[in-house]
Amino acid sequence: MADVKIVMAYKCYNMNPHKLEQLVHGFFGRTCLNIDVYDNNGNRHIPREWFIAPLHVEQ
Repeated sequence: MADVKIVMAYKCYNMNPHKLEQLVHGFFGRTCLNIDVYDNNGNRHIPREWFIAPLHVEQ
């Protein structure tokens, strides 16, 4: 519903993309952004692909 900015991209080889997505959701599941988004027609959408996670982590 809005423009997006890609901040990072990765190429993955020899992987099952469905399995990778399951792993990402399992790993970040507790950090899923809890938000309701309403479109121009007033329909509510609950995104499950948005996570609150830092792009850079200091060690």
